[in-house]
Amino acid sequence: ASITFGSIVINQTETHASEIWGLGDSTSVGYNGRTNVTPFITTTANDIQAYSNNWHTQSGSSIQNDMGRMVREFNGDKYHTRAKYIVVNWGVNDANYGTANLNNVVEEYRARLSDLKAKNPQATITVVLPQGTWLNGDNNTIRQGGYSLNDLRNQQRIIARDMRLNIVESTTVTDSNHTWTLGDGTVHPTTNSYVAIGHKVANAIKSNPLNQSLYTWYTVNRPPNTPN
Repeated sequence: ASITFGSIVINQTETHASEIWGLGDSTSVGYNGRTNVTPFITTTANDIQAYSNNWHTQSGSSIQNDMGRMVREFNGDKYHTRAKYIVVNWGVNDANYGTANLNNVVEEYRARLSDLKAKNPQATITVVLPQGTWLNGDNNTIRQGGYSLNDLRNQQRIIARDMRLNIVESTTVTDSNHTWTLGDGTVHPTTNSYVAIGHKVANAIKSNPLNQSLYTWYTVNRPPNTPN
């Protein structure tokens, strides 16, 4: 739409290029175990011809302790409705350092993803499953919360599928290659690994550019010997 004043035409329609916004921990920030490098969202943005916004990522953050606050901050950002794509990446710090049982972590994850989707109906949400942790064990090692990273990833996958969100599997880093695909050999990807992850996120978005949530409350089955 436009308004004409004499010979002057003022265009009232303002458009923005597509924007992709990130939420997550140090593996979204782009930390490689020693220093910050180019985050994977930059590669994704280049692939899908979008602008990237990585302001809402935080090293050391977890589902248990930080996801609620960070989603609220994201939804409270006055520009958040510009996000056509949102990428969510949490879990490794819960596996390594979390103390809550798996059921509570999973319910928090599901609820906060629902909040994110409800406040951002304009956006496609992509869940990036944590690549892995070989800190004092491997992805099957039961940690102090009573579950392994694989236990958590399995539940994250169920939730994302239930909500019809895009899922990026943790296939860049594996048991056989983690000593060189992780900068510190335990948790944080190398620069090249971040590029590979970024391409995978872009491919997931291109394969399913629109997704719609289902809001379903449910309780996951706790692993044996997990405290209430």
